Amino acid sequence: MNTTARTAHSVVTGASPVPAPADRGKPVMQLITGADEFLSIGAAWDRLALGDPASTIFQSHTWLRLWWKYFSRKPDRLAVMLFSVDGALIGAAPLFLRTWRVAGWPVQHQLRLIGSGELSGNSFGMFLDDGPSDYLNILALPGWSAVVVSMIERAILDGTVPCDRLELLNIPEGSPLRGLFRSDARAGEYAGSSTGADICPYLPAPAGKEEFLRSLSPGIRRKFSQLSRSLGTDGIFRIRSAASRPEAGKILEYLIGLHQRRWNRLGYPGLFAKPHFAEFFRDLCGELFDRGELWCRVTENDSGVFGARIAFRFNGIYFDYLSGFDDHSAMTKHRPGFALLSGMIDDAIAGGAREINFLRGDEAYKFELTSAFRRNLNLTLTARAYHGTVRHALWLVAGCWRFLLTMIARERDLLLVQFRINPVHLFLLRYISFRAPKFAKKFSRAVKSEIPRNEEQSR
Repeated sequence: MNTTARTAHSVVTGASPVPAPADRGKPVMQLITGADEFLSIGAAWDRLALGDPASTIFQSHTWLRLWWKYFSRKPDRLAVMLFSVDGALIGAAPLFLRTWRVAGWPVQHQLRLIGSGELSGNSFGMFLDDGPSDYLNILALPGWSAVVVSMIERAILDGTVPCDRLELLNIPEGSPLRGLFRSDARAGEYAGSSTGADICPYLPAPAGKEEFLRSLSPGIRRKFSQLSRSLGTDGIFRIRSAASRPEAGKILEYLIGLHQRRWNRLGYPGLFAKPHFAEFFRDLCGELFDRGELWCRVTENDSGVFGARIAFRFNGIYFDYLSGFDDHSAMTKHRPGFALLSGMIDDAIAGGAREINFLRGDEAYKFELTSAFRRNLNLTLTARAYHGTVRHALWLVAGCWRFLLTMIARERDLLLVQFRINPVHLFLLRYISFRAPKFAKKFSRAVKSEIPRNEEQSR
């Protein structure tokens, strides 16, 4: 295969139709390392994403570009691979290169997917990821995924992209990335393991609301009936959507405030405790609103807003992303989050969506509406030639130090929340009683979920 780099203009033409693999020309790969160059291919990237039935909002150009803006580190370098045939894109790998250094010496070149969080890698897999993205993956048109995976392998093996270790977090269980370095010809080059991440419930969109209601238990159907009365004849509260980008921004601010107050009362810092998370979502929701890909609503009455929810629309799927509500309000008994979720399902059905995806997490409300779920995985692969080297040993030592710092920072944040919400003489005791059982549960889950790669191959 020819992996000669070409300019963005010559490769990313969006030419169509793309030939079937059996009739293909010679695939070529282009490596993008600059943010401006990646910015320039947005339209072609999203055409490719919409041509991949497995793509999600987390492979959209908007999501990847903004994640890179707000979450990448200064030493990180883009290593985005574009794959084309006769000038037409057939696949892409949104990767970046993170080089770990000890005393200025590069001890590991690590390839990661744009959108990756930090917690899983920095805790040796003991804790699940804390990043904003759910499904991370490559893009490939139907019939081309094997070619794309093979070309990624070639780019790594021929040194086009230096790579001692691939750390691929939150990839879907059906991702083509699971085939990396598993062919007979290349199985000996890299070795590693996959561990289970979160489960991700989803609802195949029903043909209509009545069909959906018939699929539910009698108790859940009663909740929908009560909701209809609360919004209709009783007029207890109302649902409002955004008619403009500034209104969408206000709904996001309501959501941030509701989310933070509730999770702080529960003892957690909340998703938006770090300012760059809020800035990321402000930019993201603004751009997605302009593109018609943002769903956002609030529940309110004459006293004000007491619930908010956002979802994203992409590639025929509604992604139910985040909600917040005032759990101290008298309106909580009317389940504002459920009301907003019901409205999103109505809009998804009316809009002809093929799926409503509830994203990662096993919250009970999701399984009130569906029994279907997928599983994400964390996949790590390390070059066999790298094992046992001085660089590898130094990386392991540095990793232990990162783990310690990560855990200290994590517990410090949780302790500060307890300090804010409890009396001074009780906050430490309540922190211990709050944290100890959760830590034990996470440790147990991490140990039980690990699947050695050689076992995986034998199935």
